[in-house]
Amino acid sequence: MGGGKTGGAKALYAAGRYEEAATLFAAQCVRAPGDADNWVGAGQSWLAAGKPTEAWEALTRARPLVSAGAAVGTVELLRAKAAAALGRKDTAEACYRAALAAEASSRAHAAFGTFLLNEGRLDEAEVQLRVASRGGGASDAQVLASLATLFTQSGRAGAAMEVLAGWKGPLNPPLALAFARACLALRSPAEALEPLRAALVVAAPAQRSLLHHAHALLLDQLDDIPAAAAAFSAMHAARGVSVDAAGILATAEAILAAYPVGASFPAAPRASGPRPLFIVGLPRSGTSLVEQGLAGHPDVLAAGERDELRRLTIRLGEAFKTPWPACAGQVHRAAAQGATMWRTAVAGTSTRLVVTEKLPDNLFRLGLAAQLFPDARAVVMQRDPMDTLLSCWQQAFGPAHAWTSTWDGLAAMAAANARLTARWIAAPPVPIHVLRYEDYVATPDEQLRALVVFAGLSAEQAMIPSEQVARTVKTASILQVRERVHTGSVGRWRRYAEVLEPLRQRLEAFGVR
Repeated sequence: MGGGKTGGAKALYAAGRYEEAATLFAAQCVRAPGDADNWVGAGQSWLAAGKPTEAWEALTRARPLVSAGAAVGTVELLRAKAAAALGRKDTAEACYRAALAAEASSRAHAAFGTFLLNEGRLDEAEVQLRVASRGGGASDAQVLASLATLFTQSGRAGAAMEVLAGWKGPLNPPLALAFARACLALRSPAEALEPLRAALVVAAPAQRSLLHHAHALLLDQLDDIPAAAAAFSAMHAARGVSVDAAGILATAEAILAAYPVGASFPAAPRASGPRPLFIVGLPRSGTSLVEQGLAGHPDVLAAGERDELRRLTIRLGEAFKTPWPACAGQVHRAAAQGATMWRTAVAGTSTRLVVTEKLPDNLFRLGLAAQLFPDARAVVMQRDPMDTLLSCWQQAFGPAHAWTSTWDGLAAMAAANARLTARWIAAPPVPIHVLRYEDYVATPDEQLRALVVFAGLSAEQAMIPSEQVARTVKTASILQVRERVHTGSVGRWRRYAEVLEPLRQRLEAFGVR
């Protein structure tokens, strides 16, 4: 950020008053629209204030005003962060690559490597982070933390410990977090408690949520359930999100009204390419596990969690001047174009017979999926709601899953899912296979064979065991899908029964069992 007249805004930024800083920078942009420092300052401040849309707009205005390598790199790195926060991952990657083209610096390699790590692209991330680690500089601690996290996620917790052992001095928050994750993987939680608690004392507000999460997992592994529950609660308090439980239920009711039982909508014509198989349900209900199993079939392209259907609902609302799902009756006018966009983004030029997509909340969009893809099929995952919601509550999800922070939010989402599941099963918009998580983990081979047949594939084809399937996994299940399928998570909620009693009562009131 520049100096001179930006000094007041810089002081506000340094004091953590990010939105005030952004507002002051923005005012200075109006007075001096050709000053890149003001636009960069506004963008950086909006990012810190948690407003990526405003940040992207300011940084995009800054980009043509800079030409020097380091300045271009700075703007592109900030644009990449804003794009990633907006869910525009392809744009974020392009910005990271532009930053590297402008300045092949350690900070650019480190930032791009961390982005790839968060996307589950571990091999590519390792290349970038190793280059960054050779560059030295003030970012060494963050680079080492990212490398250690990468090793832990790829099943090399011992290598993570070796990386961290090379750090001289106390563990700062990122390093303490990476150390805690490695200790969890090695089943040695007590070793990480002291450095993690020390890191919590000095952590910035934005770092505390993840540190509380790691602390809770350590305590859970030590079987100190009251302390673990308190740490999970502290994590949610640190997130500082608001939950609109009534809005969740209203969304479900709007979908039920737009897609009533007995309604018929024109569908797009059958297009070439893999048949879509949507795997849906509540998060933590086994969607990742099932997709990992199917990914072992040679005719399946496992696409993971993709956001294209949700984005299409926004575009449809804009095109018809009526928000989806109220515009469901007009979707046929753009169905062919929407289906092509989805296939291009998700399946590309794949010649596989089936493409799986496992964004859990596409349960809300199965009616739309039927309008776009007449050949689509869906697997609806079901699991004991107490186990499912406990696992959701124990995750460090992002803002899109704010509902996991409160009992009301959790219960409302479970009720919404139950109502929509009942609707889709009563009159399936596409062929549906209902699968209980408990059945899958008890008899995985039998259940997987039935899934393969349901998908329209040969069950006689040799399949790779799910724990040996090498693919990118970006969800909270990244470690679980690399394990052999087991029943160890069935009934976990009973350990937290006392803590979860308010949730159980809310579910009972909704009739969710």
